Amino acid sequence: MLTLRPYRQSDWPVLIQYQYPTITEAEAKQLISDYNSGYYNGSSIQILAIEHSGILVGYTSLLEQAPGIASEGVEIYPPYRRQGLAYRALQQLLLQTTAYHTITVQIRKDNIASLTLHKKLGFQITAEFINCRGHEVYSLSLTLHQEIATSLRSSQ
Repeated sequence: MLTLRPYRQSDWPVLIQYQYPTITEAEAKQLISDYNSGYYNGSSIQILAIEHSGILVGYTSLLEQAPGIASEGVEIYPPYRRQGLAYRALQQLLLQTTAYHTITVQIRKDNIASLTLHKKLGFQITAEFINCRGHEVYSLSLTLHQEIATSLRSSQ
């Protein structure tokens, strides 16, 4: 069973293991508090742990860009990849989302797995550019409406 849930203070070892190997326990716990605050640089944010069969396997997020528009992010930790967990997590996230009508994401052109995942969920490429790190990137967008929700539910 896959669950999206708020981070717990007890999740700190996983943050250090997979995301922030140089921070301390206290810093990891502060990050968790920040994640659960609901705000980042004055914008609404939702960062959720992805739990599969009782194991924290990654996270997903929505960051408000403008009223009704959010950017999405997902990461599955390396030992748990290639099992369809990112698809299932994003599917749940999109079905639960009521505050936004448009979801955007930026993906490096060489990240074929993420591009395939997002296209499978109905995202469309809207732009190509070179980001601030010099990588070629696609910008993708998904407009949420009843037809998309129906499609996502039927593919569960």
